[in-house]
Amino acid sequence: LPIGSKRKCPNTGYVWLKTKYDYWRTEHRVIAEVKIGRKLNYDSEPVLHIDGDHSNNEESNLYICTDKEEINIILKSYSAPYPSVSNLETYR
Repeated sequence: LPIGSKRKCPNTGYVWLKTKYDYWRTEHRVIAEVKIGRKLNYDSEPVLHIDGDHSNNEESNLYICTDKEEINIILKSYSAPYPSVSNLETYR
């Protein structure tokens, strides 16, 4: 498949993008990296989908956070709706 080809994982809903050297990367991380102008640290900079839809990779729907923020968001999401643009500040 050519560079720029996309595949959607049926189990997770994530969209994978073929990049150079035959690498496949999640599209939301590529978009976030372009937005900030540098590579993300895979281990410490998770990218969350604000509306919870893993296939919605609009730049405005992506939130780069720290591991600690991600853990807080995940733990709080068990007792509240998934963070949205209007209530994301509640999860910090």
